Amino acid sequence: MQWRDSKDRFGAVSIGLHWLNALVVVALLILGFIAWPLPRGAERSGLLHWHMSLALLLLPFAIARVVWRIRHGKPATEQRNTLLKTVADIVWKVMLTAIVLQMLTGSVLVWMHDRPLEIFGLLTIPSPLPPVGEPQAALVQQVHLVSALVLATAIVVHILGALKHLLIDRDGVTQRMLRFQRKP
Repeated sequence: MQWRDSKDRFGAVSIGLHWLNALVVVALLILGFIAWPLPRGAERSGLLHWHMSLALLLLPFAIARVVWRIRHGKPATEQRNTLLKTVADIVWKVMLTAIVLQMLTGSVLVWMHDRPLEIFGLLTIPSPLPPVGEPQAALVQQVHLVSALVLATAIVVHILGALKHLLIDRDGVTQRMLRFQRKP
């Protein structure tokens, strides 16, 4: 099993971090988009508790993924069309940036309301921030929502690109992230 990425394929670390982050990020987006329009109350609070707890559990893996990608780069984007290659390169950067932005704004938003971050009631991280007024909290909330929409859009574009490679191009690009490769 190849642990590190090579110039033309992903290693086990990248594949594992990709799928772990993908599953949790999609769950977080679903929970967030379901909770967002609900009126304040027990149902919304329960969904947001799960949303925040999962996000905090994801945090070390999201950081690991960003650090791994920055440190090791990524295999070359296999695309003959220059425009599509540029879009593919932008999309993965937008996704990683939006995930980091989501983590930061979500945590800050909770702390701005002078509440602790809680991970399933097992661990509590008190707010290091003083309470702020609603205009500042509303701004952070808007950034959190917009970055979630950007992330969801980038994920859709990413999935469409993967499906294009899998079903139309049949060039093996999608398979690089679907299975571990043995060392040559």
